[in-house]
Amino acid sequence: MNREETRNILTILRVNYPTSFTNVSNEKDMNLIVNTWGILFKNDNVSDVYNAILKIIASNTSGFAPTIGQIKDVMNQPFKNCVMSDEKAWSIVLNNAKVDFNQAKRNFERLPGNIKKAVEYPSFLSELGSSSKFQQNKFKQMFIERYRNVIQEDYKQLNSNVISRLEFCNRNSIPETTIKALTGVADLERIETK
Repeated sequence: MNREETRNILTILRVNYPTSFTNVSNEKDMNLIVNTWGILFKNDNVSDVYNAILKIIASNTSGFAPTIGQIKDVMNQPFKNCVMSDEKAWSIVLNNAKVDFNQAKRNFERLPGNIKKAVEYPSFLSELGSSSKFQQNKFKQMFIERYRNVIQEDYKQLNSNVISRLEFCNRNSIPETTIKALTGVADLERIETK
């Protein structure tokens, strides 16, 4: 969004939530707000921000204007919803578990983005490959906890503009067709990346 679009979005919020802006007493204060919002929404399309705000307004009963974080969450939730399930990710890990450490190491290198990050080390795959069914449950619990944490950290980075939507999708092995459907962009190279 550019500066004028940011001002327009904030005007919509000021009109709909006047009590949230009672402490904004002068133009200097408003400029600080515009600057902050401008920085955090600089890579976002104004229509995406506008649509997210409309969704929030439609269900918000608090009487307070939505925060930047709430708006980002509504905008980015569809991407998070497309992340591979714990069970599917675990099945990939289980299929790559090998007793032979060298094979486990090769398999580790081929694991998709955040699955690899959650596995952490090739030794996880070799130890899992030689484990009993009972031990596999412990490995599964450990992996799923790590996997969820990795995804949550990526999602925080997405909402705070540390990574782009495309980077989030790549790290989480979201298929190209899904990315195109979510963004409405046929050519992925047009999606802004950092």
